[in-house]
Amino acid sequence: MQVVHVLRDEELKMSLRVAAIVIEVMILTAMIYSFFLGLRLTLSDLGLQPKYERFLKLALTTLGVFILTFFIAHLILFYPEFIP
Repeated sequence: MQVVHVLRDEELKMSLRVAAIVIEVMILTAMIYSFFLGLRLTLSDLGLQPKYERFLKLALTTLGVFILTFFIAHLILFYPEFIP
C-alpha cells in the first residue's frame, strides 16, 4: 500500500514538471515570436527592399527555431526535479 502511494506521488511530481515545462515553452515561444516580428517590422521600416523580405523571414524563423530549441533543451535538463 505504501509503495503505491509513493508511486502516485512521483507520478504527480513528474506530471507537474512536464506541465510547467510546457507552459514555459509556450510563453517563450510567444516572446520570441513577438521579438522577431518587431525586429522584422523595424528592418522593413528602415528601408529594406521587398525582394529581401523572403530571406529575412527565413533567417528570423531559423534563428527563432534555434533559440527555442536551446531553451527547450535547458528547461528539460536543468528544471528542478520537484516543485516545493
